[in-house]
Amino acid sequence: MSVFDSNNSRFLVSVYFVGIPIFIGTLIYVLSRDSSVYFIRFLHLDIVTVELPYWIKYNLPDGLWAFAFVSLLTIVWKGEYSREYHIWLSLVICIAVFLEVFYGTFDWYDLLFILVGMVISYYVFRRIKFKN
Repeated sequence: MSVFDSNNSRFLVSVYFVGIPIFIGTLIYVLSRDSSVYFIRFLHLDIVTVELPYWIKYNLPDGLWAFAFVSLLTIVWKGEYSREYHIWLSLVICIAVFLEVFYGTFDWYDLLFILVGMVISYYVFRRIKFKN
């Protein structure tokens, strides 16, 4: 599959693989979480919440964030899977795991969704041919 060989720009690919997952994850937070979450208090929103399945409400936003972050990293590196790229990728994985384990509430499913999101992004972009 070659996304960059057509008239699609790097911007559109960034929107699809970075912007949309972050937007969906943010939307899940805003629509399904109560005001006890700092992010919701920060936005000063008073929205009626929507009831969603547990895994969508609590785990999916983490997986979408991880997918978007690895996608952004790959887009910045233009699909060059060099030693330096893999060092940065390893750093991102370590930071994500560290934040999940030591910041706030630890959940094995959050960790699973984060790692799966990263692996899916890595796999998708390994199949895309970048054109400089």
